[in-house]
Amino acid sequence: MAYEKQTVKLDGEKITFKQGALHKQLGIPMDKDVGRPLMKKISESEVGDMIMIPQTKKKVKVNALMKKRAVFGLTLSKGSSKKK
Repeated sequence: MAYEKQTVKLDGEKITFKQGALHKQLGIPMDKDVGRPLMKKISESEVGDMIMIPQTKKKVKVNALMKKRAVFGLTLSKGSSKKK
């Protein structure tokens, strides 16, 4: 399956990424949300750590690419959240 590439503007720079890549890597269906708590848990874990994915009840090993994608997802979600 080829990923659909998306482009966003972040701090004046255009960034292209593969939409749905983290979902696929974690085994979470696209119709379910990965969620900020899980992305935060991945970003705070060390490469090689095993973490539990609540949506699928499976354990996965954190790798460098997964960690990068989670940090990127957190960065994008921070821009879209509206704090009051």
